[in-house]
Amino acid sequence: MRVTFPSGSRNYPFDRNPSTVGSGPAVSANVGGTGTTYGSYTVPATRRATVGASGSIVVSTALAAGQTAYARLEFTPSGGALQILAFRETIGTAVGTLTQFDVAALQMKAGDKLEVRVDVGAGAGAAIGSGGIQGQEYDA
Repeated sequence: MRVTFPSGSRNYPFDRNPSTVGSGPAVSANVGGTGTTYGSYTVPATRRATVGASGSIVVSTALAAGQTAYARLEFTPSGGALQILAFRETIGTAVGTLTQFDVAALQMKAGDKLEVRVDVGAGAGAAIGSGGIQGQEYDA
Protein backbone atom coordinates (compact mmCIF):
# COMPACT_ATOMS: atom_id res chain seq x y z
CA MET A 1 0.00 0.00 0.00
CA ARG A 2 1.27 3.49 -0.84
CA VAL A 3 0.34 6.57 1.19
CA THR A 4 0.59 9.93 -0.51
CA PHE A 5 0.26 13.50 0.72
CA PRO A 6 -0.20 16.82 -1.08
CA SER A 7 3.02 18.04 -2.65
CA GLY A 8 4.81 21.18 -1.53
CA SER A 9 6.25 22.51 1.70
CA ARG A 10 3.03 24.14 2.91
CA ASN A 11 0.48 21.33 3.09
CA TYR A 12 -1.38 22.53 6.17
CA PRO A 13 -2.28 26.05 7.31
CA PHE A 14 -0.61 25.56 10.70
CA ASP A 15 2.61 23.98 11.92
CA ARG A 16 2.21 20.70 13.70
CA ASN A 17 3.79 22.39 16.73
CA PRO A 18 2.97 26.11 16.50
CA SER A 19 4.61 28.57 18.88
CA THR A 20 2.51 30.17 21.57
CA VAL A 21 2.93 33.94 21.73
CA GLY A 22 1.87 36.31 24.44
CA SER A 23 2.45 39.73 25.87
CA GLY A 24 0.94 40.51 29.24
CA PRO A 25 -1.38 40.22 30.99
CA ALA A 26 -0.30 43.27 32.93
CA VAL A 27 -2.05 45.53 35.42
CA SER A 28 -1.03 48.95 36.73
CA ALA A 29 -2.39 52.27 37.95
CA ASN A 30 -2.57 55.21 35.57
CA VAL A 31 -2.89 58.70 37.02
CA GLY A 32 -4.16 61.67 35.01
CA GLY A 33 -2.06 62.48 31.97
CA THR A 34 -0.37 59.06 31.64
CA GLY A 35 -0.58 56.10 29.31
CA THR A 36 0.69 52.54 29.37
CA THR A 37 1.23 49.84 26.74
CA TYR A 38 0.10 46.53 28.27
CA GLY A 39 0.87 44.25 25.37
CA SER A 40 2.87 44.55 22.18
CA TYR A 41 3.52 41.91 19.54
CA THR A 42 5.11 42.05 16.08
CA VAL A 43 4.97 38.99 13.81
CA PRO A 44 8.53 37.92 12.88
CA ALA A 45 9.70 37.51 9.27
CA THR A 46 8.50 34.32 7.52
CA ARG A 47 5.78 33.76 10.15
CA ARG A 48 2.03 34.33 10.51
CA ALA A 49 -0.07 34.48 13.66
CA THR A 50 -3.61 34.17 14.94
CA VAL A 51 -3.96 36.21 18.12
CA GLY A 52 -6.54 37.62 20.49
CA ALA A 53 -6.27 40.68 22.71
CA SER A 54 -8.07 42.28 25.62
CA GLY A 55 -7.88 45.54 27.52
CA SER A 56 -9.78 47.14 30.38
CA ILE A 57 -10.01 50.17 32.64
CA VAL A 58 -11.41 50.36 36.17
CA VAL A 59 -11.76 53.90 37.50
CA SER A 60 -9.95 54.06 40.88
CA THR A 61 -10.28 57.79 41.56
CA ALA A 62 -13.35 59.51 40.09
CA LEU A 63 -12.62 61.14 36.77
CA ALA A 64 -13.14 64.90 36.73
CA ALA A 65 -15.83 66.40 34.50
CA GLY A 66 -14.57 66.06 30.93
CA GLN A 67 -11.58 63.88 31.90
CA THR A 68 -11.28 60.77 29.73
CA ALA A 69 -9.82 57.32 30.15
CA TYR A 70 -9.65 54.86 27.30
CA ALA A 71 -8.44 51.41 26.32
CA ARG A 72 -7.62 50.70 22.71
CA LEU A 73 -6.20 48.02 20.44
CA GLU A 74 -3.83 49.46 17.84
CA PHE A 75 -2.96 47.49 14.71
CA THR A 76 -0.21 48.52 12.29
CA PRO A 77 -0.04 46.34 9.18
CA SER A 78 3.37 45.78 7.63
CA GLY A 79 4.00 48.81 5.43
CA GLY A 80 0.71 50.46 6.42
CA ALA A 81 -0.71 53.05 8.77
CA LEU A 82 -1.88 52.56 12.35
CA GLN A 83 -5.52 51.49 12.72
CA ILE A 84 -7.68 51.32 15.85
CA LEU A 85 -9.38 47.91 16.01
CA ALA A 86 -11.08 48.34 19.39
CA PHE A 87 -11.70 51.49 21.43
CA ARG A 88 -13.53 51.88 24.74
CA GLU A 89 -13.74 55.24 26.50
CA THR A 90 -15.18 56.57 29.72
CA ILE A 91 -15.62 60.29 30.45
CA GLY A 92 -16.00 61.87 33.90
CA THR A 93 -17.19 58.69 35.63
CA ALA A 94 -17.39 57.42 39.20
CA VAL A 95 -15.09 55.05 41.07
CA GLY A 96 -15.56 51.42 40.03
CA THR A 97 -16.68 52.07 36.45
CA LEU A 98 -15.44 49.23 34.22
CA THR A 99 -14.76 49.63 30.50
CA GLN A 100 -13.30 46.74 28.50
CA PHE A 101 -12.83 45.06 25.12
CA ASP A 102 -12.02 41.55 23.90
CA VAL A 103 -10.95 40.74 20.35
CA ALA A 104 -10.43 37.14 19.19
CA ALA A 105 -8.75 35.48 16.22
CA LEU A 106 -6.96 38.30 14.42
CA GLN A 107 -5.05 36.97 11.39
CA MET A 108 -1.64 38.64 11.13
CA LYS A 109 1.22 38.40 8.61
CA ALA A 110 4.97 39.02 8.94
CA GLY A 111 5.71 42.57 10.09
CA ASP A 112 2.21 43.31 11.44
CA LYS A 113 2.20 44.91 14.91
CA LEU A 114 -0.46 44.85 17.63
CA GLU A 115 -0.53 46.93 20.84
CA VAL A 116 -2.93 47.19 23.79
CA ARG A 117 -2.88 50.70 25.32
CA VAL A 118 -4.63 52.44 28.20
CA ASP A 119 -4.48 56.23 28.54
CA VAL A 120 -5.93 58.59 31.14
CA GLY A 121 -6.38 62.24 30.19
CA ALA A 122 -5.06 65.09 32.31
CA GLY A 123 -7.07 65.69 35.48
CA ALA A 124 -7.52 64.56 39.07
CA GLY A 125 -8.91 61.10 38.24
CA ALA A 126 -7.01 57.82 37.96
CA ALA A 127 -7.71 54.35 36.60
CA ILE A 128 -6.32 50.85 36.84
CA GLY A 129 -5.55 49.53 33.38
CA SER A 130 -4.89 46.00 32.21
CA GLY A 131 -4.50 44.11 28.97
CA GLY A 132 -2.62 41.51 27.02
CA ILE A 133 -2.17 39.57 23.79
CA GLN A 134 -2.20 35.79 23.35
CA GLY A 135 -2.20 33.49 20.34
CA GLN A 136 -0.28 31.14 18.06
CA GLU A 137 2.45 31.80 15.56
CA TYR A 138 3.14 29.48 12.64
CA ASP A 139 5.12 29.18 9.38
CA ALA A 140 4.16 31.49 6.52
